[in-house]
Amino acid sequence: MLVDMHLHECTYSTDSKISLEEIVTTARGRGLDAVCITDHDSMGLREYAAEYSDRTGFPIFVGIEFFSL
Repeated sequence: MLVDMHLHECTYSTDSKISLEEIVTTARGRGLDAVCITDHDSMGLREYAAEYSDRTGFPIFVGIEFFSL
């Protein structure tokens, strides 16, 4: 299984300009089997990602890139 485990999505991250839909389309086009969205200090995308994953049949995991100091 090929999974990109470190992606940012534009809704909750200023490090990205692409939507979840664009991420999934690109990932599928590159032969990935799943993706993991790891926005900075936010898991706000998790409900929509679960819904979109169910709708598209493409596994989407949501983690967090947590800043701790």
